[in-house]
Amino acid sequence: AAAAFVFRWLAAAEDRLPPQPRGGGRIGGGDVERVQAMGRVFKACDNAQGGARVLPATVVFLRTCAAPMLDAAADESTTRRLWAAVALLTLDAGWMAYDSGRQRLARRYMCTALRLAHAAEDRLLEGRVLCALSHQALYLGQAPAAVALARAAEVDADVAPARVRAMWTAMEAMALATLGQARGCARALGRAETALGRARGGEQLPEWVDFDEGGLWGHAARCWREVGR
Repeated sequence: AAAAFVFRWLAAAEDRLPPQPRGGGRIGGGDVERVQAMGRVFKACDNAQGGARVLPATVVFLRTCAAPMLDAAADESTTRRLWAAVALLTLDAGWMAYDSGRQRLARRYMCTALRLAHAAEDRLLEGRVLCALSHQALYLGQAPAAVALARAAEVDADVAPARVRAMWTAMEAMALATLGQARGCARALGRAETALGRARGGEQLPEWVDFDEGGLWGHAARCWREVGR
């Protein structure tokens, strides 16, 4: 179901920012920053307490505060930033549901996050959501879907910073390893290592990027275990 949704998303030209707000006042940069700040708070609480404890408060904030802002008037730059911020918070809600064992709910939040990121035309965040869906598919034993989702994240990879490309490709490697495709897995890991080696210290990165050399070797360890090496 997730893979089918993603393939529809790839051709979903209508999932863009609405040309006119549907009412709801006007917002500015400060409103976007408040959504981003609350997202950091919920993320910190999730890391400290676990997704099951934080998910209810996150959902309330999304429904009562963040989502209504999507109907407000704003300039184009502010609107895109807002939609991206709400997309990231929705993705975090998906991770919280995932960690709580509520997989169908997690998938719904992640698919919603994908549409929001697509509407904001935030290609990197779209890739991040696709990686999350791939991760979940792998957990649920849906390895072919996990490969397809990871590869969908890599569409237009040339626009991504090296560290982000490495994250996408390492996810593909894990999915291929689960299918027993050792050669394809090794190639993907090699591409991920090459990309990470090209990452620069001063590179401009989205705040959600947390993939580093340790993450790569963790992915590699799982890959080699899966293929019996």
